[in-house]
Amino acid sequence: MGTAKPLTGHPGFPALPSFPTPLRRFPRLTEHTMADAVVLEGAESTSDLLHLMPPLAAAGPTVRYVYGGLERILLNEPDEIRQVVSDPRREFPALGVLQRVLGQGLLAADDLDIWAPHRSVIQRGFSPRQVTAYAQRIEAVTRRLVESWSPGRQVSVRDEMSEWSLDNVGDSVFGDDFTTFRDAIRDQFRRTIHQTLAAMADIEAGTPKPGAEERLEQTISELEETVRHIVGRRQNGIVSARGLIDGMIEASQDGDPRYADPFIRDEVITMMFAGYDTLAVTASLSLFLLYTHPPVLKRVRSEAAEARATGIPVERYMKDLPYIRAVIHETLRLYPSIPFYHRPALEDRRIDGEWVKKGTILTASAWVTQRNPDYFPDPLTFDPDRWSTERRAAVVRNSYFPFGQGVRNCVGTHFSMLALAIVVAEVASTVNLIFEDEQPAVQANPTMHVANAMMATVGH
Repeated sequence: MGTAKPLTGHPGFPALPSFPTPLRRFPRLTEHTMADAVVLEGAESTSDLLHLMPPLAAAGPTVRYVYGGLERILLNEPDEIRQVVSDPRREFPALGVLQRVLGQGLLAADDLDIWAPHRSVIQRGFSPRQVTAYAQRIEAVTRRLVESWSPGRQVSVRDEMSEWSLDNVGDSVFGDDFTTFRDAIRDQFRRTIHQTLAAMADIEAGTPKPGAEERLEQTISELEETVRHIVGRRQNGIVSARGLIDGMIEASQDGDPRYADPFIRDEVITMMFAGYDTLAVTASLSLFLLYTHPPVLKRVRSEAAEARATGIPVERYMKDLPYIRAVIHETLRLYPSIPFYHRPALEDRRIDGEWVKKGTILTASAWVTQRNPDYFPDPLTFDPDRWSTERRAAVVRNSYFPFGQGVRNCVGTHFSMLALAIVVAEVASTVNLIFEDEQPAVQANPTMHVANAMMATVGH
């Protein structure tokens, strides 16, 4: 397999080389299966784990199981889970695929000396001042969407939220250039996300598909060309509304080798990759759960109406609208963006009184833990009140981790929560949605996805 073509130069813009590490096959970590390991019958994909894994929560603090031809250990104790999820080091079977796409971007970096300064630049892009600007743009995008929903129209909430998320994440990353390149960005990122996640899921399942690497290489080459062109425009001063990309360009111009190529390429693709699909899925599920639970919808409408009447600015919705915030947290509890973290033990360690050898795959699952009745009573019930001030104190520490844990938690958490608060408040206040299905259909491949169109009729 060849490597992707390096990006060609642009006037005033140095070439961005593609990330040189080829796709790699993760070695078999164990050649034997423990006699007491649970064999998950019918587990052919990560989506199958959504149905097969939750019962293992009742089997003890640790459960040995087999998936993808590898022996693994499911961790059910929150403190043990935190040690795995919060470990800043990166290694897992599909890391090579992810790094071919994201390079040493925040999500995939396995060099902490690169990761730390990169994160500091990205965090500045989520400063309170910048988030205020994002909030006003998110509100405008949301209102345009809702105004297009005429009474009686049937809409795919999944697809509508995908477009809404694309506009908001793309705008925050690329600034005013997003509108110019929207169609190319949408097509290239959708293909990149789909092909990357499919390749990662296949590797985890032990069933890599022929030709997947070559298709991904072609898609990445096209995406890199678009990024190169946008960076070149913005380096030449064609900027009105700022995006995260502008902070990256400024950092790269100071001569600091930590921000040399391919810093911009890696982080731009990472921000879109990490934010676009996950935000769309959570927004879709939040609206579905909201409109299929009328008492919750009534309270959300009341809170949103009060916010408007008292003049609460949209940039404060996430902080000042506690019930809407609780709706989002409860959605993320039931449907976490990353259902399963599969990480090899990076050294020999003791877990649940037994020594676990280096290289053994440890599974920390937000899907399993956040539906465990030991930590969340009546776990399958959509109950935003469990996040009220009075009840949240009873939530077991480290049992809820939809944005990861530790220093490598999601850098865009505040942006995502704010965007979700705005769309929930705006949609609930403006339209009525009548969903065709009683339950959402979801898949994990390996991140959470909505499996059906999520059709709804816009009511009067």
